[in-house]
Amino acid sequence: YHSFLSQKLLKRKTSLKSVRLALQPATGLYIEYNVTDLNTPTQEQVNSYLLLKHGQYSSLYGFICFLNKEYNLNLTCEKPTKNEIFKANRKEVEKQIIDLFNQKKLLSKTDKLKWLQLSMMYFHCVHISLSSLKTLKSKQVDQRNMIALIYDRKEYWLPSPIQSN
Repeated sequence: YHSFLSQKLLKRKTSLKSVRLALQPATGLYIEYNVTDLNTPTQEQVNSYLLLKHGQYSSLYGFICFLNKEYNLNLTCEKPTKNEIFKANRKEVEKQIIDLFNQKKLLSKTDKLKWLQLSMMYFHCVHISLSSLKTLKSKQVDQRNMIALIYDRKEYWLPSPIQSN
């Protein structure tokens, strides 16, 4: 693939920056799944890599087209859905929530916003930036240790960031 891209560079059909960007997901895929020698990645490896690095879809697409043409393969490069990405990241979000819950010190304002952000992702599959969260109104709901957060004209209930201290 490097030779192919180098030839394109010599013919001035691409830039050095584009070559570097194209090689990044190709090498990342091989390193992540320990693909060695003259082996090519499997469809499962391509799909898994895209779940981990969904932002590299466009660059990886070019590499997959190259592999299909050079090695007569039928690999596909499909963008993972938001739901698939969420499921892949769910354990990491859960770990971050638990880490915040188990903090020995009281949660700072930023920690509380992070709690709300992670809770929205974990419980409602909704991603909100921390800066957007700062502008939203939230209220404590009764004695249920819940917070009601209004976002995009919808009310979301989230667990209150009560610590285990």
